[in-house]
Amino acid sequence: MGVKGLWDILDPVQKYTTLQDLEGQTLAVDMSAWVVENQLQGVQRHLLNAHVRNLFFRVSYMIRHNIKLVFVTEGTAPAVKASTIAKRREKLPCHSESKQPSNGHPNMKRNYLKGLSKPCCTLLEHMGIPCVTSTGEAEATCALLNQLGLADAVITEDGDAFLYGARTVYRNFSISKDAHVDAYTTDDIERSLGLSRRHLVALALLIGCDYHDGVPHIGKEKALLLFKTLGEDDPLDRFKRWTNDRWFNDLPTAESIGKLKHCVRCKHPGQKRQHQKTGCIHCSSAISCVPSDDGYECKCEWHQQKVIADKHAVELRVRKEALTVPGFPSDEIIKEFLNFNEDMPKEPFVWRRPKLDMIVGMLGAQLHWDPVDVVKKVIPLITAWDLQDIATRGRTNPQHMKPIRIVQSRVAQGIDSLEVEWEKLDGDRWTTSSYYSTVESEKSFSTAYPDMAKAFFDELLAKRAKKKSKRKNENDHTQTKLSDYFKVKKFAS
Repeated sequence: MGVKGLWDILDPVQKYTTLQDLEGQTLAVDMSAWVVENQLQGVQRHLLNAHVRNLFFRVSYMIRHNIKLVFVTEGTAPAVKASTIAKRREKLPCHSESKQPSNGHPNMKRNYLKGLSKPCCTLLEHMGIPCVTSTGEAEATCALLNQLGLADAVITEDGDAFLYGARTVYRNFSISKDAHVDAYTTDDIERSLGLSRRHLVALALLIGCDYHDGVPHIGKEKALLLFKTLGEDDPLDRFKRWTNDRWFNDLPTAESIGKLKHCVRCKHPGQKRQHQKTGCIHCSSAISCVPSDDGYECKCEWHQQKVIADKHAVELRVRKEALTVPGFPSDEIIKEFLNFNEDMPKEPFVWRRPKLDMIVGMLGAQLHWDPVDVVKKVIPLITAWDLQDIATRGRTNPQHMKPIRIVQSRVAQGIDSLEVEWEKLDGDRWTTSSYYSTVESEKSFSTAYPDMAKAFFDELLAKRAKKKSKRKNENDHTQTKLSDYFKVKKFAS
């Protein structure tokens, strides 16, 4: 997905980032990346609605770690993506030729992908997560949210997000034991690799992307070498000059200037044997020639032409191949990447409290999960949301769940945590117990309920002090008994 080989190019600036490091961030998520991932994985295909299942677990993890998500679904694909859409449809597990339009053109509305995304959007709504639909590519809207400061980063597997203007991209999302993402930023890309956004668009034109196959015989190595030879020149402006600037046709090449032998003694045109007989005009000698100083470089016309030929050799080779591609460089592709725009929500995004009843019904219908099991999974999301809401507002309200007591302190996934018992929700007909039990971040719970946390830790410290004192008394008693024993032994001897 995206520019061919882009992630390999960006590998030097990739940074391993744990999901805990993302706490407090707002992330724009390209939903199609997660949906397609589950459709293409062999094991996942045999699970009932695997994309819905994995979405629930991933979002649950993020909610509990105070990471706010905004999901973006695909809109109508841009016209330049028609051939790619057709090829991808052939690979889908439920592809059917009968679903193709009668005119032979692919359906750019992406109905299959939208069908998979629909239950995901419904689930997200029940979980209180905003979900918006792009007018075009989802990664483009994600990038725009990032540009405008409405999201701190983009989660996607599509490197095109950078071409659309994203500033920070997370990929290889995982909530396994090693919960992390691979992070990339445009600042690092520009500073360490010397690649601007316009360079990345130029790269897409040369080596290929979702919108076309690129220039024949041009790979990422040659493309990057071209950018290096261009220096500060804008690559896209340079490409446009290739088609209508006759200056390129007049540039000397290795073929046009041929080879000219130079004397190994004076380094001027000619040969040493010839110079010994007739002299060298550049040395102003009638016989032989003058030895050159170390580091001397000949300035003859041939060398001057060779310098120019060497400087432009890579560009001329790439240009020759590029001009075999009709319409290169494609204004349509350039505009798609650089001029993408759409109306952003005028109101700030709102993250709402998860709805227990709706989620139980949804996951029961989609995944055939038992309601009791769903409740156990959803209650920690509600308590996490309540704790974050209290921290934001600075006060509790009747809507929030009420903690009964702190059972014990724990360490969960490397985080200091508390096991807490909560009052049962009114109307919950699935849980037979009179309370819920969850494990909360010690920091979050202590912020929301400082008095209860303080009382728990005071009592815990008192118990530890009492236990320590008791142990000390027992040790002192043991030492006394041992001392008396040895005194008796000494007296007896």
